[in-house]
Amino acid sequence: MKKVYGGRSPGYVHLKHSSKGSGAIIRRVLQQLEKAGYVRTTEKNGRELTNAGRSILDKTAAEIQKTESKEKKE
Repeated sequence: MKKVYGGRSPGYVHLKHSSKGSGAIIRRVLQQLEKAGYVRTTEKNGRELTNAGRSILDKTAAEIQKTESKEKKE
């Protein structure tokens, strides 16, 4: 996740120089999601979504899709 949420390194002109994202922020977010019951820790796969977490993501995605389709119609 650090690689995905990273960006360009400061001071470089070329785009090929990138930096990793902050591991502390990602770790704290995952800990908060785990405390809320949306993510659980497993020995085999690390962290994975719970049914409640998957449900809230599906509801949010449906809401965003509905809003975007309304904006396209206008």
